[in-house]
Amino acid sequence: MDSLISVNYVKDWTVENAVRELLQNAIDAAPFEVGTGWIHSSKQLELDALLMGESTKTADQLGKFGEGLKLAMLVLIRNGYTVQISSGHHVITPTLQESFNGKTTMQYRIHHSDEYHEGCTILTDLDADWYQYL
Repeated sequence: MDSLISVNYVKDWTVENAVRELLQNAIDAAPFEVGTGWIHSSKQLELDALLMGESTKTADQLGKFGEGLKLAMLVLIRNGYTVQISSGHHVITPTLQESFNGKTTMQYRIHHSDEYHEGCTILTDLDADWYQYL
């Protein structure tokens, strides 16, 4: 599924910005756990959340515009890290690929899993203590 988000979007974001955004989302979905390269929150991630502008947050919460998760994934994969999200019966892997117009965009590979994943787990190969980004 093509997100239509250009690889060039938010070029000034760093890996630190991306991790901070993922941590903030986990805090908002408390309770959560964090380890080296992963975050697990108790709240399921619906596939609608992959669409720009879609958010389960209320109007008075930060992140109500539904951009942070998508932009954090873009920044991580643009910097060479892998990202995988497991939630419910879905495993989602964002990648960078050529889009219909020849431009590179973030695209999602969505696989159905027979195994049910409680909550939402985001795995990366970023080998760092994520708490340092808070």
